[in-house]
Amino acid sequence: MEPKKILIVDDDNNNLQLYNAYLKEMSSTFEIIKTNRSKKALKSAKTRLPDVILTDWEMPSLTGLELIAELQKDDSTKDIPVIMLTGIMLSSENLKDAFEAGATDFIHKPVRKNEFIARVNAALKLSESIKTIKELRAVIEKGL
Repeated sequence: MEPKKILIVDDDNNNLQLYNAYLKEMSSTFEIIKTNRSKKALKSAKTRLPDVILTDWEMPSLTGLELIAELQKDDSTKDIPVIMLTGIMLSSENLKDAFEAGATDFIHKPVRKNEFIARVNAALKLSESIKTIKELRAVIEKGL
């Protein structure tokens, strides 16, 4: 079984290191892709096809919402679960905006380790389910 790929996008290197440490604690087999640039993250998502993407909301260049919007436009990335992380955009309206843009989950900063681990695990299960559904759909379509 291939290792799970997780893309982390945050313009704060301290956050990148913290999330990386949490992920390594979850599993030593994860392939962790880190970047502090959202445009680079978009390219990485399209070429590496991570199982889950964790993105900060407020970043230079593309915001987390804009990154999600770009991911949603591409068939190869539109179904990747994205967890939005933010310490600024905390209102229920912001939460609504994130989900409407295509985020599958939302974590407030400062991130609590147990919550982070639980939400990443849930996103990984969702990712696996999406892949299984696509595989079954392909088998059904071949049979028809």
